[in-house]
Amino acid sequence: MASLLLRSNRSHRCGMAMIICSCNVLSDHDVRAALVGLPAKPQSPTDVHVCLGCQVKCGRCVNSIRQILTDAVDSCVGRYANGMPAPTPAIPASAEIFV
Repeated sequence: MASLLLRSNRSHRCGMAMIICSCNVLSDHDVRAALVGLPAKPQSPTDVHVCLGCQVKCGRCVNSIRQILTDAVDSCVGRYANGMPAPTPAIPASAEIFV
């Protein structure tokens, strides 16, 4: 598993895509693209699949997608810890939420 993640990180840096989900033919670039530009970010591998218009089938991709999600969060935390301003929340903290 570690070698898969290492290759995934290397492929991202080199610009080459690596297939993460063979059932839906999703690359690591597809997964990362699902994390950008949406008001509500995917929080789980299932959310990523839904954003990309498909669904989890065999489940072999779940750990790799989870790692990409974790790496993206860690990257954001690192940037904000180094002095970048935090993003403005989409919903004001004072807004009432009805369930």
